[in-house]
Amino acid sequence: MNKTKPQIIILTYDANPIALKEVIAGIEEEGVLWDVEEVQEYKNLWDLATEASRKSSLEVGIGIYKDEAAVQCRELIGREPLFKTDDAYRLMGSNAGRYVKRNPFIFEDR
Repeated sequence: MNKTKPQIIILTYDANPIALKEVIAGIEEEGVLWDVEEVQEYKNLWDLATEASRKSSLEVGIGIYKDEAAVQCRELIGREPLFKTDDAYRLMGSNAGRYVKRNPFIFEDR
């Protein structure tokens, strides 16, 4: 992992491969770089997202644990993650990229 490269860091533990693939697709749609690291010992979703944001030179990180994913930014550490989902993975990845670029978020119509 290159800490100085401007990229969103994704930390995973026992991640659903579809969730990871969709999060990455969303980030790529926004033209932002990313890097993935599989954590070897258990961490909960919030800890994964928080650690990822600390490792990211863009100060934005994503944690994926099983079927859940969360986006955290360094300025919100200590608070709930910016986004959390168990199904809208691509949208969440896209919004992480949009946050980096300071573009407005996209929300699903439900």
